[in-house]
Amino acid sequence: MQSAPLLLATLVRCTNALDGRARLAEAFIVDPSWAAYQPTLRGIVTAVLPFEVAGFPPITAGDVEQRLIRLFPIEKELRFLGLQQTMVLFDQLDLFALMSGPLAQEESKARDLAARGGDAISILREVAAADQAAFAVFTRQQAIAPHSLPRFRDLPLGSRRAYFELWRDSASIVKREFHGALRALVMITTYSMDVTWPSIGYAGPLLPRKASQS
Repeated sequence: MQSAPLLLATLVRCTNALDGRARLAEAFIVDPSWAAYQPTLRGIVTAVLPFEVAGFPPITAGDVEQRLIRLFPIEKELRFLGLQQTMVLFDQLDLFALMSGPLAQEESKARDLAARGGDAISILREVAAADQAAFAVFTRQQAIAPHSLPRFRDLPLGSRRAYFELWRDSASIVKREFHGALRALVMITTYSMDVTWPSIGYAGPLLPRKASQS
């Protein structure tokens, strides 16, 4: 039984070239390694923070990333597994407009469709159709060939920001919540660093920090 998820993931991966829905399902089956989503996390950090703006605090994306994983041990704690898996999904642009399998289930929960009633299939199709239309606009504006989509991690900065905003404006509640959660994690992390305090007019805590007792 313990090997069942790995076996299922292997079977799903065999169909990757044929069906994006299989890869979407795989994203929610596999426990991804740090190497699988770290470039995506780094790309999100650079999409959220204006490192290129004059006067931005003297920190790097690496500084923020390292502090983030200290404050929020996403690689070590099971409660962050969903976040890891969604970052793997987020990295694959061609999966953006799909609404099936585990993602459809999460969307149904977020909308409380079981209690509220309504035609769940029609609602989820409408969500997918709206996201397909938005994605078509995105690829056109960013001059990205629909038949040869890169990963999020490989997009130039402007396109990474536009794609991140695509999730913010998605018809999907789950995707909007993911955008909000990641942006909040990055912002909380960044402005917990004392080097950033002058930029927001914060003079530091009123009481000095006590040295830790051994």
